[in-house]
Amino acid sequence: MQVKRIPVGFNKTNCYLIKLVDTDGLLVDPGGEGDKIIKEINNMDISIKKIILTHGHFDHIAALAYLRDSLQAEVYIHKLDSEMLVDPSKNLSSSFGSDIETVPADHLLKDGDMINGFKIIHTPGHTPGGICLYHKEEGILFSGDTIFAMGVGRTDFPGSSTKDLQNSIEQIKNNLPVETVIYPGHGPQTVLEDFMNYYG
Repeated sequence: MQVKRIPVGFNKTNCYLIKLVDTDGLLVDPGGEGDKIIKEINNMDISIKKIILTHGHFDHIAALAYLRDSLQAEVYIHKLDSEMLVDPSKNLSSSFGSDIETVPADHLLKDGDMINGFKIIHTPGHTPGGICLYHKEEGILFSGDTIFAMGVGRTDFPGSSTKDLQNSIEQIKNNLPVETVIYPGHGPQTVLEDFMNYYG
């Protein structure tokens, strides 16, 4: 498995390309700069038919409509964040001076679902429908805005919950191996042990 991190948009959101077997791949969080993402897809020589969103905030979905149409891919998001895709007030874009309405999801996720070997872990807190993607065999976790190398997701947005975020973090700490490699929604990758040493 090959992972390519592509920082995109004003907030340097981490968009990820995941090369699976042969030319099959997954796209996680297309937060902007669709042409840049397409270029990297071509460079990696992969076929993207699934776009997975860790949550519905605008800085993680801004290029979704363009890429869904360009790639003829299907969109996956947790059911509790699905309305964010078509509501600028809920995806927060209207609060930042733009109204981003993108495409509705093709598939609504729930905790425990599997996508190409990745287990969906529902991690509410930053948003009600935030998810992480965990691949046990590869020992990797795409954490969205739940946890970062040196911090955790904000909980001062509408729909956020500090208590839920704390519970989600405990779920990750208690159930994943400490050597798990974490690919967050912003900033550099880390490993769970280092995050635990930082966060406590």
